[in-house]
Amino acid sequence: MKLFKKIIAVLAIATMSLGMVACSNQKAGTESTDQKNDETIIAKVEDVPIYKTVLDNEMAYMDYYMQMYYGTDYTSNADVMEQYYAYRDSVVQSLIEAEVLVLKAKEMDEIQVTDDEINEELEVTKANFSTEDEFNTALEQSGMTLDEFKENIKKNLLVTKLIDLYANNAEVTDEEISEYYNTNIANYTTQAGANLSHILVDSEEKANEVLEKYNAGTSFEDLAAEYGTDGTKDNGGSLGYIPYETTQYDADFMAGAKLLGEGEVSKPVETQFGWHIIKADGIQSEDVVQPLEEVKDSIKTAIQNDKAEQELIDKLVEWKKEYNIQIFEENYKTEDTTDAAESTNTEDTTDASESTNTEDTTETTESPNTETASPEASTGTSN
Repeated sequence: MKLFKKIIAVLAIATMSLGMVACSNQKAGTESTDQKNDETIIAKVEDVPIYKTVLDNEMAYMDYYMQMYYGTDYTSNADVMEQYYAYRDSVVQSLIEAEVLVLKAKEMDEIQVTDDEINEELEVTKANFSTEDEFNTALEQSGMTLDEFKENIKKNLLVTKLIDLYANNAEVTDEEISEYYNTNIANYTTQAGANLSHILVDSEEKANEVLEKYNAGTSFEDLAAEYGTDGTKDNGGSLGYIPYETTQYDADFMAGAKLLGEGEVSKPVETQFGWHIIKADGIQSEDVVQPLEEVKDSIKTAIQNDKAEQELIDKLVEWKKEYNIQIFEENYKTEDTTDAAESTNTEDTTDASESTNTEDTTETTESPNTETASPEASTGTSN
């Protein structure tokens, strides 16, 4: 459901990313009230306008991650900006497709959205904020009124119900379910492992002190809170269920964990991060595969969703032809225009200067090689 997840995500910007938009606006610190309430129209589906504010909110989310990965000066990197503009254009298309789906859903008698459903989703969103005032502030910074916000919720529910309608009507055979299960058997397999907890300290001496107190009766959780030096100290040292063959944890740490029986605590184990006292519970000595019968319903749903998406992709092509769609690129491609204008003005000025100062000189324009900074894929060892 990749396509429709993206469309739903775009519709859900109003509900899911208020905090992110507010955070981005606060960091930028340059947006005026006029910008936040920008009613510039970037596209229309029939008489339904799509405002630049909606696009800006989505791009504020993108800007946040661009700065995380490429730094605050990412706009000076031509290759990165090419990605940025391509993403922006895809968002515009998703916004248009979302409105097409909304209009089509409204035409179907079997799809209805009640006020109670809208208010329920509204309360779910508000629960993400500490106070009502915090929610209202984020809403204001997003450039929406409460009524506009609720209308976005309604659109989201309409599209979701449209997708569900097609999914529920999709037929799935037992053979398809079995094939899906066997192809994706790894997803239904829990590897041998255990629920591991640890207390990380910086010396063997301190690790022995922790172990001595544990053997004297102090709880592992209390010792983790007192001695632990990593984030797990606040939840009793718990790391959750860890497969024994994982490569995400230090090899020496896992070697020590494998030696433990149910409920046992290790002697001090040294790793590159320090010294650990490890505890194992809920040991599973062998891989466990969920029986097909236990996951049959979820597999059926997954297949139905896949079939619904393919059918809706085809339908969407037809439905877009039914509606009058207008795109006003000049209202949102200002960055591209500005870049081009600056480039043209610079070249014209340079050419004129060279022409005045140097006769019969062959002009050469060098194109700088700009490499896209690649975000580091941090797969650091957990402990």
